[in-house]
Amino acid sequence: MRRARPLESARTTSSRGRPWFAPTGEASSSATAPSHGRTRSKADELRRVAATPQSLTLKENRDATEVYELGSRRAFFALLTIVLLLGLANTYGQSPTGSEVESAAARLEVSAPLDVRGGLYFQGRFRITAHRDIEHATLVLGSGWLESMHINTIEPSPVREASREGDLALDFGHVTAGDTITAYLQFQVNPNNLGRRSQDVRLYDDTELLATARRAVTIWP
Repeated sequence: MRRARPLESARTTSSRGRPWFAPTGEASSSATAPSHGRTRSKADELRRVAATPQSLTLKENRDATEVYELGSRRAFFALLTIVLLLGLANTYGQSPTGSEVESAAARLEVSAPLDVRGGLYFQGRFRITAHRDIEHATLVLGSGWLESMHINTIEPSPVREASREGDLALDFGHVTAGDTITAYLQFQVNPNNLGRRSQDVRLYDDTELLATARRAVTIWP
């Protein structure tokens, strides 16, 4: 019986001068066989890939860089969502805020929003409680109540309307001690009215100052 020959190696010299052994014979052919298989599989895969349609181009459709456009859209909708959530939280809404001032002659109460938006309708409520007789209970509204604002209705109607140093003076007539009068004013904000304005309210008995409520309003877009 003939014995099988051991695996032979061919001795060669690398570029650095170090000897290394390359397998010969059957081992060498089996080691290189998988590379041919991989080459064939890549060729088959390339043959199976569909050609680019005539109406599309690789540059404009497959390889188009839309990262910035997609990011800008997401940022816009995220900002819009934040604005809507702040509106629901009444950050710049129309929830009324009250102010109350007490003096020896009367008590003045004012209720109206401190934050409004352009185009918004809102109500202002003004209540006067007399501690003594007031012959001419007169409310004087600061310029912030009128600057780029519309007054739609005043209920009850004042006895007299006038301008006092650029402000609106509403005379509701005589109020006896212990009585209360409440006036309701309906406003609308002009859409281009932006910023922060003073909305002081002063109560007079004709020309005698009885009480002052300090207020300011912020108009949002």
